[in-house]
Amino acid sequence: MSPVLFSVLFSLILTCKFTPIPLFMPAHKESAPTFLGEPIYSLVETAKANHLRVYDYFEYILTELANHQDDTGREFLSDLMPWSEKAQEKCGHPKKS
Repeated sequence: MSPVLFSVLFSLILTCKFTPIPLFMPAHKESAPTFLGEPIYSLVETAKANHLRVYDYFEYILTELANHQDDTGREFLSDLMPWSEKAQEKCGHPKKS
């Protein structure tokens, strides 16, 4: 994975975490503005709620998505969910003994 990609992703995470209203754009004339960082912020908070290391989780999902970019099936997506066993194994905090 490219260091540039990680720095961009990390800066997006920091923007979502520490700036309450970073990027807005109007969705439709009738509706409220849309916060562009919501999907990333949602992934960060869901990873935290599932006791994952956030940076490792983003590395895992970006690597897996790149590995499956030519796949026509979507079966691999269930392994990318933060509550999946595979994500817990790769990105979870080590068990205390």
